[in-house]
Amino acid sequence: MKHLIVIILRAVALATGIATFVLGLMQRIAMGEGIMLLALGQSCLAMASLQAAGSDRKDGD
Repeated sequence: MKHLIVIILRAVALATGIATFVLGLMQRIAMGEGIMLLALGQSCLAMASLQAAGSDRKDGD
């Protein structure tokens, strides 16, 4: 189950990054909104990293 959560968090991070890039190219997003989307993606990557590290630690014990 934790592996699925890690995949979902990484997918959300990828999607927010691509969405920010595309909306920026189309000039349909304000700078502040783009930064908030990128921050959301970064937070998802951090949570995925913590989830993966936690499951690695449990497997090693």
